[in-house]
Amino acid sequence: MFKYPVLAAHCVHLEQEDIEILAQKAMGIAYNPQSNMKLASGIAPVAKLLDLGATVGLGTDSTASNNNLDILEELRVGSFLQKVDTMNPEVIPAYRALQMATIDGALSMGLGDRVGLIKEGMRADIILINTKEPHMCPQHNLFANIAYSANSADVNTVIIDGKVVMLDKVVLTINEEEVMAEVQERAMRLAGK
Repeated sequence: MFKYPVLAAHCVHLEQEDIEILAQKAMGIAYNPQSNMKLASGIAPVAKLLDLGATVGLGTDSTASNNNLDILEELRVGSFLQKVDTMNPEVIPAYRALQMATIDGALSMGLGDRVGLIKEGMRADIILINTKEPHMCPQHNLFANIAYSANSADVNTVIIDGKVVMLDKVVLTINEEEVMAEVQERAMRLAGK
């Protein structure tokens, strides 16, 4: 049916037939829960898609429809939203939500052979999370702590393709203050101020 790989974004208005087509064709799906909530556009039937074997990755959409691009927050909200939508507290458990944010996100984008896992031959795209914060306690299940308690402020170190770009919360590749000042200036210009 589809000649080229497709990344289906949002997927909030799917009929059962659509869900089956997406699952059968092994297409990537970008689940953007906070964007969908902000725009009141609907809830993607992620649990049904996953049950049929669809590849569902997690996304934020963009700042046009999601002011906060915190993928860890997206992970938590996306998991919780599915629990509410299905009235099932066990749907999309922490480990599965983490898969959606990592390997399934890579697979959805056609990058599963390069990123999404930590293993030999893959690019070393890794974050280190500080788990010694009060909101990360108790530490009885690391997957649950990351999926349900962590946020972007807990990311201490970022490594992209094996290169450390942030260490101890200090970005090493750009001047953050200059970038934020430029963003503010451009936003004001766009707003006509």
